[in-house]
Amino acid sequence: MRSTASHEAYSYTRSLFPSCINLTGCDCIGAGSSYACANFRPTMCQTAGTLVSTVQIGETSSRNTGFSRFLPLIEVVVVVEVVVVVVVVVVVVVVVVVVVTATAPLFCSIVVVVVVVVVVVVVVVVVVVVVAVTATARLLSPVVK
Repeated sequence: MRSTASHEAYSYTRSLFPSCINLTGCDCIGAGSSYACANFRPTMCQTAGTLVSTVQIGETSSRNTGFSRFLPLIEVVVVVEVVVVVVVVVVVVVVVVVVVTATAPLFCSIVVVVVVVVVVVVVVVVVVVVVAVTATARLLSPVVK
């Protein structure tokens, strides 16, 4: 059943994400801010060329519909990945810097610290790519009802 609420949901979401497409896949019942959305499927949205994460889309859909089950789980995946990588990188950097500065001459210490910094940058880039791929996969996958 399509109602004015469906149009309002579409208009509201469009105002937040001007370049969003295919947001009419929402069968709504009710009116105003108290409607229920029975078939909300978040899609890939872009704002000024930047990919909008499913977290933002999910929060918008949840706020509009009142159904938390529409919130995607991507935020959990991203948080876990980032926390694990940050902890591992910090531990490795601290251990390497302490060991090297305590046992090696100054020149070797500088070289090792530079190598560690390069490794950290590579790890951060890999994490960003993994998170982006995961987010994109979640955006493109259908939402299970």
